[in-house]
Amino acid sequence: MEHMSFRAFIAAEVVPSERLKELLTELGNIGPGLKPVEVENVHITLKFLGDTEEAQVPGILERMGSSVTGIPPFTISLKDTGYFPPRGPARTIWVGIDGAEPMVTIATRLEQSLESLGFVPEGREFKAHLTVARVKDNRAAFAAEQVARKNRSVEFGSQLIGSIKLKRSVLGRFGPTYSDVAEVRLH
Repeated sequence: MEHMSFRAFIAAEVVPSERLKELLTELGNIGPGLKPVEVENVHITLKFLGDTEEAQVPGILERMGSSVTGIPPFTISLKDTGYFPPRGPARTIWVGIDGAEPMVTIATRLEQSLESLGFVPEGREFKAHLTVARVKDNRAAFAAEQVARKNRSVEFGSQLIGSIKLKRSVLGRFGPTYSDVAEVRLH
């Protein structure tokens, strides 16, 4: 019997506002060397799991359930843009999140509870942010940094977070394709 494993992560999904779509388009116009996140792939990673055995899924779901205990659905606001590392060249362009405290709680609980299943804790504090683009070539970094600076303090809309999802990531020639493995609702 072969072990089925897949690349997995736990995320909160975001439905991009028109304003956020405009930002993705603007980043896309920078051209080669910069890869904006696909509109349908926009999400906030709460915990990256990496290679995950199918057999671990029930245990992961159990821990996802306990991570949202006592946390009702909440609203986040997306605003500001910036990049990592802050002292260039930029590798990642992000949008900031207001009202992310419940998300920090969920991520911290996941980090602690999943360790017993063999998922190594990151060892750094969870910072809620939305990755909108990745810089693949330093030549695109300067243009990307300019877009990020230009959109500082722009509001990108708000969103109700009502569930967290275990997602499967399949790496393809044109980037990752994500699919839902399971959803755990906040209540």
